[in-house]
Amino acid sequence: MIEVADAVESVAESVERYRQRYECVVIDCPSSVHSEQTKQALTCSDIAVVPVLPSPLDIWATVHVEQELESAQLINAGLKGLLVVNQIEPRTLLSNLIRQSLDEIGLPVARTVIKRRVAYRNAMLQGCSVLDMGASANGADEDIRQLVEEVVSYL
Repeated sequence: MIEVADAVESVAESVERYRQRYECVVIDCPSSVHSEQTKQALTCSDIAVVPVLPSPLDIWATVHVEQELESAQLINAGLKGLLVVNQIEPRTLLSNLIRQSLDEIGLPVARTVIKRRVAYRNAMLQGCSVLDMGASANGADEDIRQLVEEVVSYL
């Protein structure tokens, strides 16, 4: 069973309530590590899965992610971080260089990459997951399944 809740002021309290009912709780945070909700989420999470676009700005911003994770680990010692390359276009120079660049940062990088696909945008338009789209997901469903398996095994 899946339940979706709106953003709340006290992320930790909400997570605790959901943990009593569910085996797995996923917190989708604002894209800034400086947001209050993201900081709260890091203090009560087992793993922070951080998408990184293959762009210089995203790579530079990832340094701040590493610093924020280290700060959160002072409160939540079990917190792990995992970078995931997102919206990769395999035949571009940036996409070829991103893994090298991310390897220089002190956080693990997932083997699974999420390719740039129209299926993700179509899923949002349809209000569903690519896992619900069948053949029209065009490989996106497999990207997500691989990522989920990798995240679960990383825990």
